[in-house]
Amino acid sequence: MKKQQKQLIALLVILIVLAVGFLGLQYYNKRQEERSQEPQGETVLSIEDDIVRISYDYEGTQYEYDKVDDTWYYTPDHDLTLYQYRLQHIVEKSRLLTATAVITDVTDLSQYGLAEGYQTVTLETGNESYTLWIGDENAITGDRYVCLPQDDTTVYAVDNTFAVAFELNVENIIDENATESTAEETGEETQEEGTDTGEDGSGE
Repeated sequence: MKKQQKQLIALLVILIVLAVGFLGLQYYNKRQEERSQEPQGETVLSIEDDIVRISYDYEGTQYEYDKVDDTWYYTPDHDLTLYQYRLQHIVEKSRLLTATAVITDVTDLSQYGLAEGYQTVTLETGNESYTLWIGDENAITGDRYVCLPQDDTTVYAVDNTFAVAFELNVENIIDENATESTAEETGEETQEEGTDTGEDGSGE
């Protein structure tokens, strides 16, 4: 009988230990998940208001996009239909940009590709304008170097996906099928108007 009691007690202790371990593991996993969602490193950009204009240069050409009534347009030509998700991707990457490393007291920006040939990105809300320069890629980590024009003695290493988001020309963002469809509809409407008024425009 005593032997059975000892076995039951031992079994109970093991169950308690396992339960405590399981709860501890759950708590640890939850904390790790929470930490992974928290911004890591120093904040480079923090934009709370809605971004309504994006401009950047790429391969020697300047591109500008503006947002009107929740729709993104190519600023020089609003008749073009754009893939909205590609502009929204830029917004998501830019809204909160944090650094994986910060280099201070920089005296030679050329070491980071930020002296000549750097890319300039400007993001605008209804009240503020944010500009930064994008330089070279770190060959070891794959991060990209950026800096703010107002503080060119500090260089930040950021996730490369931020820089890649701006490596698009307008041809990559145009929804050609939708644009062609809109152009065809406009052409048909023009033809119908011409038919209704007659060839001489008199309508007779």
